[in-house]
Amino acid sequence: MDLAFDRHGRMFGVTTTLSPSYVPAILYQLDPATGAATKVVDLIGSSQIMGLAFGDDGKLYGTDFMAVPGFYVIDMKTGFETAIGSLPVGLSNNLARIKGDDDDDR
Repeated sequence: MDLAFDRHGRMFGVTTTLSPSYVPAILYQLDPATGAATKVVDLIGSSQIMGLAFGDDGKLYGTDFMAVPGFYVIDMKTGFETAIGSLPVGLSNNLARIKGDDDDDR
């Protein structure tokens, strides 16, 4: 349950379950002006995605709310979550991109 903005200023959010479930996490695009949510894709992998952030590469990344949280890259077309690592601290519920010294004012 997190929100993230892509490099074009579009807002995305994810719904999730807090226990392992057959109900998938769902990625939505949100319209901040109207509050309308448009389903983008069912996520395939962890149903407990809690953190979202877009990287400099334009890819969507996520973490899940587990004792040993996974760190994933999420394919926005297929919904597949590809594990790229794990986090050292349990029960992750947020993910944020930190600007580097060479970043502009994105």
